[in-house]
Amino acid sequence: MATNKDMLNNANPNELASLLQGAALGDMVRALPCYLRGKAQGATGANPYDHSTLGSIVLPDDAKGCTILRATAKAGTATAQELTVEPYGTTPATLQCAVSPAGNLVFFGTDAWTDVDVVYLPEKGTMVQLTLPVVTNAIVLPAPMAGAILLCECESLAGTTTGKFEVLVPGAAPGSSAKANLSLDKKSVLFKSTDAVTSARIKVLCKSSTDLDAYLEANASF
Repeated sequence: MATNKDMLNNANPNELASLLQGAALGDMVRALPCYLRGKAQGATGANPYDHSTLGSIVLPDDAKGCTILRATAKAGTATAQELTVEPYGTTPATLQCAVSPAGNLVFFGTDAWTDVDVVYLPEKGTMVQLTLPVVTNAIVLPAPMAGAILLCECESLAGTTTGKFEVLVPGAAPGSSAKANLSLDKKSVLFKSTDAVTSARIKVLCKSSTDLDAYLEANASF
């Protein structure tokens, strides 16, 4: 029996609309490599969810960063050149760039790039935002946030420390105030105990509602 992939390859115009809707074509296209041209990094520390020494290109909710393929800086305080791409979550030094823990593109603050080209691969997923209670310095992610990929925003609404928190890479509870991160299993958001947060707004990129691999491999209904 033909699979949905086979039927897409067949390209019967009477079936294509339904097949592409089932495959979530818009999500498929948004997950293709993105080519950003002539972008400027934001001011140092302007995005509260990224590290305070960095300038960010804040990416849209439906195209948060997975990995940078290439970055070329053409104008700024530092000398124009190809930038060194650092691993996800690394705090870049001068002439470096990385994907931040919150899924944005980040650069060394004082490099102050005003013209940079970046080719990057987006994460594929669905963004979910909720305001939830914090119990014993953690939010256990509810069902709508199953399959968490990135914690993109975290704002403490009640507690000893309030405001927008920097997002760290997944791991143990943060050791510094006004920071938050996913646990290693990505099932909880963790806070420093002395911040005593009791309520927080979080925005989490979660696994896509459409499992593209399963859809393409499934037997076609036509």
